[in-house]
Amino acid sequence: MRIQQTSFCERINLLDTEEKQTVLKNMQAMQKHPVMTDAIEVEISDEGLKALRKRVNELQPAMDYTDPREMPRVETNEVEFDYYMTMRQMSAQEGYNNTEEAMESIMESYEILYNQIVDAHKYGDRLVSYEIMGDKTLTLEEDLAELDKAFERSLGDLQGFIVCTQTSSILWLDRKNRNEGYHYSEKEYADVAVTMMKLARKNFLTSFDSKNYQKGDGKWIVSDIIHKDTGFMADTKKLFS
Repeated sequence: MRIQQTSFCERINLLDTEEKQTVLKNMQAMQKHPVMTDAIEVEISDEGLKALRKRVNELQPAMDYTDPREMPRVETNEVEFDYYMTMRQMSAQEGYNNTEEAMESIMESYEILYNQIVDAHKYGDRLVSYEIMGDKTLTLEEDLAELDKAFERSLGDLQGFIVCTQTSSILWLDRKNRNEGYHYSEKEYADVAVTMMKLARKNFLTSFDSKNYQKGDGKWIVSDIIHKDTGFMADTKKLFS
C-alpha cells in the first residue's frame, strides 16, 4: 500500500505587512502546485487487514433488512380522508371568526356531503377508485360511516382552533385586558363545543329522516344548541372580544 504525503508551511513568523503579503503569495502558490514528497511504502499483513475490516464493521451501525414482501399490509382509508379534506376546503372557503361560526361551518359541510352521498346511492351501491386501495364498492351505510369518521376528524380541527385562540389570549389578551371569571386555557370550553357538535349531528340525522327536513337545517340545528347554552355563549364572547 502506498500513502502520499504532502508538505506544509511550518512556523512562519509574520513580522510586518510586506512579509504577510509574501507568505500569502507563497501559500496560494502551494495550493495551486502542492509539493508531493516521495511515496512511503507501508506493508500491512493479512492479519492486520482482517483486524482492520473487523474493527470497521464493529463501528458501523447495524442495519436490519426486511424483505418488502414480508412487510405487513398498511390499512388505508382514502374514502374517509377524501371526505375530511373536502370538509376542510369547504370550511376554508367560508372562513370563520369565532367558535360558533366554526361549528356552523363544519355542520354545514357535513350536511352537504351527507346529501351528496345519499343522492349517489339512489340506484344502489357506489363504486369508488383510489390509488392505494384500488376499486371498491360501497353501500350507503359504509359510505355514510366514512363521512362520520371524517366528521370526527373535523372535531379535532375545531379543538385545535379553540386551543390556538386560547393560547393567543394567554399571550396578550389576558395580560392586557383580563376578563375575570374565565381562564383562557381551560379545556372544558373545547369539550363542550365537541359535545354540542355531536348532539347537532344526532339531531340532524333525526331531522333528515323526518318529513319536515329541509336542506340547510344542519347549520340552524347547531346554532340553536349553541344559543341555548348561555354560559358557552358568554365564554365565546369573552374569548373573542
